[in-house]
Amino acid sequence: MNVREYMEEMQSLKERGLLSEAEYESHKDKVQHLTPMVASATSEITVDEDDKKKKIKNIIMFITAVLLACLQEYLKRRG
Repeated sequence: MNVREYMEEMQSLKERGLLSEAEYESHKDKVQHLTPMVASATSEITVDEDDKKKKIKNIIMFITAVLLACLQEYLKRRG
């Protein structure tokens, strides 16, 4: 799941009444806060291609972990 798909899913949950406006905004703020950090981190990578791919993979795994933690927290609150 990428960031766009995640936000589409959050929007869908909000539209179906399964996610409050405040919860949706919280998820949206977290994603908006992380996106520039990741873009900045990936643009500063000036190493060989294999190392660059590893770092990008690690960044993507970090973002995925954060998004999954947000989703897990949401599901935990939902019951």
